[in-house]
Amino acid sequence: MITSKVPGMIYGGDYNPEQWPEEVWNEDVRLMREAGVNLVSLGIFSWTKLEPRPGEYDFGWLDRVVDLLYENGVMVNLATATASPPPWLARLHPESLPVTREGITLHALDLWKWAAVMDVVSVDLYPDPADPESYAKAAMSHDLMRSLGAGKPFVLMEQTTVRVNWRERNVPKRPGEMRLWSLGTVARGADGIMFFQWRQSRAGAEKFHSAMVPHVDPADSRSWQEVKGLGNDLARLDDLPGARGEAVEVRLPEPGRDLLTGKDHDSNLRLDPLGVAVLREASGQTARAR
Repeated sequence: MITSKVPGMIYGGDYNPEQWPEEVWNEDVRLMREAGVNLVSLGIFSWTKLEPRPGEYDFGWLDRVVDLLYENGVMVNLATATASPPPWLARLHPESLPVTREGITLHALDLWKWAAVMDVVSVDLYPDPADPESYAKAAMSHDLMRSLGAGKPFVLMEQTTVRVNWRERNVPKRPGEMRLWSLGTVARGADGIMFFQWRQSRAGAEKFHSAMVPHVDPADSRSWQEVKGLGNDLARLDDLPGARGEAVEVRLPEPGRDLLTGKDHDSNLRLDPLGVAVLREASGQTARAR
């Protein structure tokens, strides 16, 4: 189990209450209870709200929202607020801004070394519904996250309920696809399923990015019904957190050229284009060797 403060599977998303009038907060926690949300990430973009001027701090609103969430059974994953620095920081410290493209230095990140000093491994993942291989790419990412944690459960920190806003073509997930991919993440070792974000943005580019609570009345929203349904699904898995899968070795027969290219072979075994062993049984069903 990742944290004893959240009994059962973690479920929730990024919560940005500072972007909304305070009277909306009560509606937020009512809907969180309705959906089974038990954890939110808080304060990610709130540096300007917390420190409007250098050295001048305002934590009053944060205290109020944390208390409200706690009273309604929602735990808080408190962020550092560094994702959105305030304008005054750039004026006082221009060196904090990115340099020109020619001056940018890229450093390789060793995920294995980083994971070794982390308490929890997490991942943001946005598979493209238009990509027929998305399911396999997502599965490989989840396997990597589980491996980074030496087999311990990980958390899916971000995904979208329906569509993103930053691809050339923002294809929506089909009905049921969000549930399918989310439960597939659990099957690959996740103890938590979260989203970006809780309530869809009011303005800016991300107002076109789907969220758990959409712009329309949730009662009339297909995606909101799926959000509630997933929360109900995860609530039925209370005995699953902390479970660890056991790797299984699969020995393959001597491969031929067709096995490597992914084309059908006289044998009932082949590799799909991503190198996953696929066993075609006499019944016509397909079994995947992990």
